[in-house]
Amino acid sequence: MLLSLSWKNIWRKPSRSLVLIAAIAIGLAGGVFTIALADGMLKQRNEEAIKQQFSHLQIHHKDFYDNPKIKDSISDATELIASLYLRDDVVNLSSRLKFLGMANSARSTQGVMITGINPEEEMKVTSIYQCLIDSNSTYLSSESTNDIVISTKIAQNLMLVFYLFNDDCANALLEINFKQEVLDKLNPIKDISLRSKNSFKDSLRKYLNSEEYEKYADMLTEQSTQYSLNKKVILRFNDVDGNLVDEAFKIVGIYKTSDALYDNMNVFVNKKYIAELLGVSPETSTEIAIVTNDLTKAKQTTLELRDENKNLLIESYFDLDPMSVWQNEFIGIFYNVIIAFILFALSFGIINTVLMSVMERTKELGMVMSIGMKKGKVFMMIMYESVMVSLTGGVVGMIIGAAVSLYFGKVGIDISAYSSAMESFGLDTMMYPSLSLGFFVGITILVILTGILSAIYPARRALKLNPSEALRSDA
Repeated sequence: MLLSLSWKNIWRKPSRSLVLIAAIAIGLAGGVFTIALADGMLKQRNEEAIKQQFSHLQIHHKDFYDNPKIKDSISDATELIASLYLRDDVVNLSSRLKFLGMANSARSTQGVMITGINPEEEMKVTSIYQCLIDSNSTYLSSESTNDIVISTKIAQNLMLVFYLFNDDCANALLEINFKQEVLDKLNPIKDISLRSKNSFKDSLRKYLNSEEYEKYADMLTEQSTQYSLNKKVILRFNDVDGNLVDEAFKIVGIYKTSDALYDNMNVFVNKKYIAELLGVSPETSTEIAIVTNDLTKAKQTTLELRDENKNLLIESYFDLDPMSVWQNEFIGIFYNVIIAFILFALSFGIINTVLMSVMERTKELGMVMSIGMKKGKVFMMIMYESVMVSLTGGVVGMIIGAAVSLYFGKVGIDISAYSSAMESFGLDTMMYPSLSLGFFVGITILVILTGILSAIYPARRALKLNPSEALRSDA
């Protein structure tokens, strides 16, 4: 009976109740979407970090991280790999030769992490082969000798980039509804190759007005960026005896991941070929990357392998990327703080609305108390009103927020305009919000608590009413 009465009391002033419900719904919908976006970003970063860089587990020599060099290889790697394949929890693995060196082009030089891989193994463990950006790029193969795959960042650092606006660029831009009249203005520079970004942008300035330049220059530059495939890069490194080795490698592929820091360092070559140059056996490994059948059990697998191989450094993804662990812990706090802040702000509106409702019913409340309604029931009636209006707005807000999150979770949100900033945090330029059922359970509990706390002051005001004075009131 009290529930039914409380629900009817809410709708005595429909416009006021609807405004409050709408405010709660809008606030919570915004909060739900914001949290879904943050959760989606974190999950996406973790998934891509695992697929592109870390895998589930990695095994190294204990001194490898001090100064990655070929002497710090894994002893009895062949025997270890054979034993790993016998484990039920190991799905795939890749044995690598990883060491520091220098990459040199005709125009520049930079330090790199050289990784020798068995391409067929590597493709089952990481997804770098899916990150090739050019249709002419190819991945390494088992027959590769002096082939190399480098990143867009390294290509830029080594000045192996040129800028060429041609029909392919124009057609690609037209597919995303780029203005034809702007493209027509660039006909004088079509098919003219320029070596630097500044030269290309200077050419754009000659033919575009200031407004067009500000709006389209970056997009045109990105679309016109070309990479010098089949050019030679000289890798310089020390072999197993400390002798300096210089070898020319042909660029067959250009890759780009969502992590700019990773791209700025790593190049890939054929393991068998680089082993010959290093003077070691092709079976030698400085790193073994492992994919298990369950990431959540990777820690347990790590502990078991550590017990079996005490002379090796064995780390799970959570050890290799501690930031992800910190982010996972922080994100739960972030969820609660965001929702609590929103509900705290909304609670003032709930208190005000319920208090106004109580003051408008002073005479009525005095009457029901004078005929015997206990103060506890009056308190509960007002509490129910506050919780019901909070829950109504909360449910509507969660439905709206979930619907928007699900929609963008499928189509994604393009943030390519901020790609450089996103890549520095290891994030992709497409974001996909995501939510879990447990998240909505938590919000529902917070909404109910907000309704209860917001009702305390108005309910206490009602209980302080003197029935005889209340009956004489005009309210």
